[in-house]
Parts: sequence; C-alpha cells; structure tokens
Amino acid sequence: MNSHVITACRVDESGLRALAGSMDPGGAYGPELGDWPRNVISRHAVAYSCGTLTRAGAAREHRHDPVELQQCQEFAAQAAKLMVGVEPVGSEADSGGAFLPFFITANVGGAREAHLDEATVRGAFGGTIYPPAEIVLEPLVEGGEWWQDVVDSYEESYHHPVPPRASLEERLRPWRKLIRWFHRREALREPSFVSIGEFPMGEWGGQVNYGCIFPRLALAITRSGSLVGICGEVVHT
Repeated sequence: MNSHVITACRVDESGLRALAGSMDPGGAYGPELGDWPRNVISRHAVAYSCGTLTRAGAAREHRHDPVELQQCQEFAAQAAKLMVGVEPVGSEADSGGAFLPFFITANVGGAREAHLDEATVRGAFGGTIYPPAEIVLEPLVEGGEWWQDVVDSYEESYHHPVPPRASLEERLRPWRKLIRWFHRREALREPSFVSIGEFPMGEWGGQVNYGCIFPRLALAITRSGSLVGICGEVVHT
C-alpha cells in the first residue's frame, strides 16, 4: 500500500451539518422505528473527515489520495462561497437553510470514470438514504425543472406585499455563477442538480415515512469518483 494513502479518517460530526434537517426523525424515537421513521437520511448516519457517509456500525473502507481529498475540500468550499446568502428554493417554510460545502472522497483504486447517476449517489451516501426515496438528477444548466423552480420561486416572490429589493436578474446571478464555475473546472465532470426525496416518500419495513425535509445538492464527479459540490435542504410542511 502506498504510504501516503490516507486510511485513518476520523468521525467528523460537522460533515452532517448540511443533512441535519433531513436526519431529524420529527420526534419519533425508539429502536423499533429503525433508521427512517420520519426522515430521508438515516438518523444514525455518521460522517468522516474525508466526507465518507455510512450508518453507525457499518464499516467503510478508507484509502484516499491526499491530493484528491484536498481538492475535494477546496472545490466544495469554493462552490459554497459562491452561494453565500442564497437558500435552496422550494421550501414551504420560512427557510430551508444555507448551502454548505459537501464532498465524499473516493477510495484509491475505486471505479474510475464513473458516471454521476442515482446508483452512484446512493452508493456514495453509504446506505444512509431512505430506500424508497426518489433521487432525481438533472444537468446543472439553465433549463429543466430545477432551473424553472428557481426562476418561478423568485418571480412569485414579486407578488408578495413587500417585494425583494433585488431584481430577478440579480437574484439569479449567484446561480449562474455557480453553473459557470462547475463547467469551467476541468477536474469535475457531469455537473448536476440532485434532489433527494419528496413527500410522500412511501412505505418501508411496514411503516409509512412522512418526512418533510429533503436535501438539494449541486454536485459533480471527479475522474476518481469523488462527489463534490454543495448541499442545502428544503422544507415541505
């Protein structure tokens, strides 16, 4: 084994900040309720310093190239900086929270040139996503349902009694900067907007999950298979 490969990753609770709402079981507790009583991300999810996610007690291998790990950290921080003050759209509550840096570093020797699709997302999340939850990936471009949701949300706000000070074009500017940033990074491929979960999420293990907080991510994949981008959450009341 290469002596420079990182194998001793530590548990890092800060890695779950972007998913905290999606992990909240909404007051439903007890071992008999399992991982997903009212939440789309396992309430027993664990994050590591490399971004790796897993369920508590489940083993995950750690064999990371330090250059890849550093690149993931830097790219995620850069993307989040572009969206400071911008919240994911689509929340039915006052706030779905801010976009935060998000990355999951691939292992050395993993599947290279992997594609960013539903199976890749589920695998990278280490079994923490509620199995029946729908995962929708769309190209990170000005078009498609995710982009229209952003535009519609900002346009509808003009009908409120107190319209926002910023024009529609000004409010769309950070999103357009984010799109350009992703597409100009040669190390990142297949920039996508990823929506995890929607109400109602369905039944699993004999229980119906009525979760109402869902992750929304802008992600890309590196040639080594790492996922890099930002994550926020929307609230559906």
